[in-house]
Amino acid sequence: METSQYLSVFMDECQEHLLTLNQSLLELEHEPDNDSVLDKIFRAAHTLKGASATMGFNKMANLTHAMEDVLGKLRSKELTVTPELMNTLFEAVDSLEILTATISEGKEEDIEITGTIQDLHRFVSGNIEPVKTERRQSLQLRYLETEIEQIKNAVNEGAKIYHINVELVEDCLLKGARVFMVLREIEKLGTIIRSIPAVKDLEDENFDTKFVVGVLSNNPPDDFVKNITNIMDVEKVSVDEPVLNQLQTEKRQDSAVDHAEKKINTQTVRVEIKKLDDLMNLVGELVISRSRLESIGAMVRSKDLDEVIEQIGRLTIDLRDSVMKSRMIPVETVFSRFPRLVRDLAKELNKEIELEIRGGETELDRTVIDEIGDPLVHIIRNAIDHGLETPEVRERAGKPRQGKISLEARQEGNNVIITVKDDGKGFELEKVKEKALRKGLVTPEALAEMREEQILELTFLPGFSTAENVTDISGRGVGMDVVRDKVNSLGGMVNITSVYGEGSSISIRLPLTLAIIQTLVVQLGSEIYAIPSSYIEQITSLNRNEIKRIRQQEVFMLRGEVVPLIRLQDLLDTPGAKNHAIEELDVVVLKIGDRLIGCVVDSLLRQQDVVIKSLGGYLGAIKGIAGATILGDGRVALILDLREVA
Repeated sequence: METSQYLSVFMDECQEHLLTLNQSLLELEHEPDNDSVLDKIFRAAHTLKGASATMGFNKMANLTHAMEDVLGKLRSKELTVTPELMNTLFEAVDSLEILTATISEGKEEDIEITGTIQDLHRFVSGNIEPVKTERRQSLQLRYLETEIEQIKNAVNEGAKIYHINVELVEDCLLKGARVFMVLREIEKLGTIIRSIPAVKDLEDENFDTKFVVGVLSNNPPDDFVKNITNIMDVEKVSVDEPVLNQLQTEKRQDSAVDHAEKKINTQTVRVEIKKLDDLMNLVGELVISRSRLESIGAMVRSKDLDEVIEQIGRLTIDLRDSVMKSRMIPVETVFSRFPRLVRDLAKELNKEIELEIRGGETELDRTVIDEIGDPLVHIIRNAIDHGLETPEVRERAGKPRQGKISLEARQEGNNVIITVKDDGKGFELEKVKEKALRKGLVTPEALAEMREEQILELTFLPGFSTAENVTDISGRGVGMDVVRDKVNSLGGMVNITSVYGEGSSISIRLPLTLAIIQTLVVQLGSEIYAIPSSYIEQITSLNRNEIKRIRQQEVFMLRGEVVPLIRLQDLLDTPGAKNHAIEELDVVVLKIGDRLIGCVVDSLLRQQDVVIKSLGGYLGAIKGIAGATILGDGRVALILDLREVA
């Protein structure tokens, strides 16, 4: 049977059934006597078994068959729901996730699932005994994509990546203490990125005698060997220096982290995304042609032509809206990944956490949905790892034992706001300032003048972290800067607020779509520019007498707040701009994050929907320019990205 033509349909169906399995297993864990949920899980596994067998993917068929056996025992009440059984079923779903990803790459045979199937068979046969997690655990270090990016940046700056292999003596009685001493010595010489088994398993002595630590360092490998060998009960130490481009990416089967980090595939659209992209591009060209037709109509002045132009305009808007709606999918497709993520990390860290999700029906462009998953994963992991306290600490602070994370999406105009809140310990501003100074990220003089929100913004700088404990959960010195960069690349903004002792909130503002945006078209000298409306707070006229100067910076007062003023013609070196000495200035007030900034322009032309066009490979990225568009009169206008220059 020729399966290639059916593969894309099979992959889409796999994603749907895996989503059902994850969500329904979470329900079953909370409602073990809910037969309808159990039936839903059984049907999803049964359908996956049949489809994978038909397609010839035997490993997936065997695994789902083993799951089906266990689920059948649950339905007949021969088995009951236990934490051990649920963990095994979740592990099986993680294996199915990995198999699905590798099938598309033609690598199904590379994945080992024998141990998972054996665990399922133990429940069917009644031979239920704890199995050490390290039995199947390979000591091959695998990194998250963000960690590989961190490693590459450090190597480019002269550091080296080492894999430190440590083996303790067979009869070691205090393995947890020895691990602590080893990690402490390693941290003296470098920055730990990841370990296998995970740090939590090492601390809990949930390993045999061997473990591997990935570390970035400027020190020679012999220093590590010398320091670690001196620790009692250490049998062997060796250091490998892996080739950078051969580092393995993480594909763990024992947690839902990767499950949440994968690109989110829509569960409803059966049309290839490329076809929707092509259709959107054609609609964009039609919008440009409509604008040109309107310009011609203004010169010809024909009533009949005006009626036709008006009708074409309405039809174009309807077509544009319809195509944009066809690309929109609910953020629930991203949010649905996080209950499982929170469950697994809470268990790993021995924390009690409630996840509240609101606004899952809010819709975003498919392109934005595909890209926003990773930043949200990192924010939630940070909240769980560093934000929320353990139940004992929360009780001592007068808080409920169970911490709370709320994830909310809502639409505001042409933007969607996604907010992640936690009721944890929040940021300690003094610690943030201390770390920023120690890292050389800011001068003492600049820090002294910063407001609270500006100090919190420092946490988005590369390499910033207030974490004191070694952990594999939320990364190390990598993450929040990557979050900000990703959100910025989507035309959005990220903002953080925090109250020490009460919790933190991170808000991400995203455009509904990346293809067509509303702009204000302005003139600077002989050039035309478009400013995205999503950044515009208000438009005002300013008299020269209202402009003051503070430390060589022009400012003006707006609603009782001092707002810096920038002259765009100077910033962009635009020829032919108006004389600075004129009495009345047109000012566009922008909101960039928490800051207001006034931009002086020569004249305000009109509001216009524009199609964003790339500048192409020859020009590449230009600071302050997001792209270009073609106006109705055929002129090219540059679209400003004033976050980079303001």
